[in-house]
Amino acid sequence: MPNLPPMTLDVLPPVLLDRSTLQAYSECPYKGMALETGLVPSGNLMTVSGQAVHDVAAFVVGECVQHDNLVERQEAMDFARMTDRTDVQQDVLDACKPFVSGLRWWLKDRNPADILRHDGGEGERSGQLAADLLPATKARGPIRLTSELDLLVATKADTVLDEIDFKSGRKGFTIEDIATSFQFRLHCWLVMANYPDVQVLRVSVWHTRKGRRTPPVTFTRRDAQDAEGMLLKAWEGREGTSREGVEVPTWPDSGKCSWCPCLLDGCPHPSRLAYELEKDPAAFACDTNLMRVMVEEREKQQDRHVDAKGPIEGEGWSYARHKPKPRKPAGKYKETKE
Repeated sequence: MPNLPPMTLDVLPPVLLDRSTLQAYSECPYKGMALETGLVPSGNLMTVSGQAVHDVAAFVVGECVQHDNLVERQEAMDFARMTDRTDVQQDVLDACKPFVSGLRWWLKDRNPADILRHDGGEGERSGQLAADLLPATKARGPIRLTSELDLLVATKADTVLDEIDFKSGRKGFTIEDIATSFQFRLHCWLVMANYPDVQVLRVSVWHTRKGRRTPPVTFTRRDAQDAEGMLLKAWEGREGTSREGVEVPTWPDSGKCSWCPCLLDGCPHPSRLAYELEKDPAAFACDTNLMRVMVEEREKQQDRHVDAKGPIEGEGWSYARHKPKPRKPAGKYKETKE
């Protein structure tokens, strides 16, 4: 028998999933499906402005790391003014003004070699991290998750890295927000997968509009293991939407639905209150005011009933008039005759 080469399976290309796509599936399978398939648009003016602010930060950091050039504040602001979208230019400038000076001072005190990865970086310094969540099968390639880090910085300890994330929105990020964030839990998992010796990732958010950073939040390899379970569940949610004849589930909630792009465009089960508010905010507010007046009138009627017939008793509750607690009179000045 002739010596034949060993049989090899065709290597299928990886299934690439970025952070925003997988996060959408983790929030609501229908939202994930609608965004990934283009059923609803994924961007708005806020995201356009945020990207422009990130471009400014990438320019300032890139000049320092790649060319050992500390960009002047005016140069950074001129870069911000040249954004392609004039409809968000003023918002970009407002978001950058409190931020670029602080970023320059931070870079001035930092050895460029300590910046391991950054947004806009090239080669090994690229901010884009990737790792395989699941291996390849005969039917598909490996499931590969990707996300871009704004800054990944070395510390004095080889087992500890710092991540700094720029946020240009008006929503503040607390320590609790960071600790429970899908984004940063994914980043922890990606960093641990790409840097086997690292045991701790410290994450802080730099609010560009406020010009300040949050205290760092510590993530460990234990957190990376927990995050992997979250990522696998999000992947399973995506897989479930691709099966023929299966209705894509929705997870409606007034808080989530208020900001969902699917709210007015195709979602079969949005939160009713969120839908009505977004459809016609003025009418919603007007109805709320009428309800408030109606409640006040109903309570007046109840008070009259209580005055005539006594407290109204329900199952586990009662309605009655309660005399206000007596308050001691406040001290005041009084004129006296001499």
